[in-house]
Amino acid sequence: MKDLASEAPGEQDAWYHDPLGAWVEQTEQELLLDVLDLREGQTVVDVNAGTGRLARMLAASTSARLIAVEPSGSVRGLGEARTRGLSVEWRSGGPESLPVDDAAADVVLLITVLEFVPDQHRVLQEARRILRPGGELIVGALAVLSPWAALYRHLGQQGIGPWASAHLWTPDELVHLLGISDADVRGCVFLSPAAQPPYPEADAAGVRAGNRPAFLTASWKK
Repeated sequence: MKDLASEAPGEQDAWYHDPLGAWVEQTEQELLLDVLDLREGQTVVDVNAGTGRLARMLAASTSARLIAVEPSGSVRGLGEARTRGLSVEWRSGGPESLPVDDAAADVVLLITVLEFVPDQHRVLQEARRILRPGGELIVGALAVLSPWAALYRHLGQQGIGPWASAHLWTPDELVHLLGISDADVRGCVFLSPAAQPPYPEADAAGVRAGNRPAFLTASWKK
């Protein structure tokens, strides 16, 4: 889960240095890698790429070409520095108007983007525009029914970052929004924000307790 509560680019990654944050990031990235079926030479566009944590992981672990789109100049500069030497091309732009040609991407990633945009349909229209026929859109979304949702609501009540207006998702909403089936939605991170290590055991306990996943992926093919 991207730490969208911080404004300074150097602070956006702070949560991932916490043991729980590191475990959550690894778990989410493992799910994304499992969902993605990247082949050599494919072009992946990471929308609102932040400091490039996901782009860096994908460029280091796959043979795909990454285009990282980020609207903030300071954040983008940090991402460029952290992905230097990898197959990551940075471009300036926002999700409503992507600086990518029509049908230029094999995969488009919208990871924790739709929660924080005023016009979700416009963002989806742009993502679909840049996809090649047969290309895949992967949405990563924060779930409204998970134990983490209370934390996000608390942050919003405190006036922290964009959380007051964030739209968290149910699987059914993603199915309806994207026009996909239930089988195209998967989830992970069942532990609570107050969980203590070992985190795999805490996550398994969350599954047994009936917790809903905190992070959802939804896949749509053009």
